[in-house]
Amino acid sequence: MKTDEKAYFTQFKHACYTLGIDLKVTSKSQKKPRVEKYNQTFQDRLAHELHYKNITTIEEANDYLINTFIPEFNELFATEITNKNSVFEKISKQDINNLNYILSVLSIRKFNSGNSISYKGKTYLPYNKDNKIVCYRNKTECTIIEAYDGNLYVQVYGEIFILKELQHTLEENESLEDYFEKMNNTKIKNTLPKPQSDWDKDNLDETFEKINKEYKIYDKHNPRI
Repeated sequence: MKTDEKAYFTQFKHACYTLGIDLKVTSKSQKKPRVEKYNQTFQDRLAHELHYKNITTIEEANDYLINTFIPEFNELFATEITNKNSVFEKISKQDINNLNYILSVLSIRKFNSGNSISYKGKTYLPYNKDNKIVCYRNKTECTIIEAYDGNLYVQVYGEIFILKELQHTLEENESLEDYFEKMNNTKIKNTLPKPQSDWDKDNLDETFEKINKEYKIYDKHNPRI
């Protein structure tokens, strides 16, 4: 993964923390012997078997892995499930909608002098629920919310807005005025989520620090975990 793995793992911990999920992490092989054993088997045995079978292409390797190696491996090491009772709970549409934001990726950004925000190589402008552009001073800090469904929002000073991508090139014979008129006339299809105090920049930093601190303490008092 080319992204900041530490930051994304903190985001995942934040989602688990919000959902009340106890997330246990460890880098110690003693606490996960089955995983370590299986990984070693894959890394060692699979390579030798591919060589023995004279498999030299990716296509042949994938076919052997899926149709031969994994079924045989599961037959040797798989364990039967003793308790087949489901522990999943039914959730309402409101709960599903909440999950869309709980599982979001939060990023801190600053407005530039053109009232736009850069995110993942693209430029965006903030619009309110009435489809009107809102303006903030240069270097105003904000929180980008990338929801699980892919929609983008921004929260500034406890208010939340939708983000519309700003194109860097105009269509043929299109003026700048025509372009912004078209943007302003583009209806907002999705509903704006309610502002969350945890999404404010200062609160977000404090929450992430608290979560990371709790996991550090957890490892400290449980050295074998």
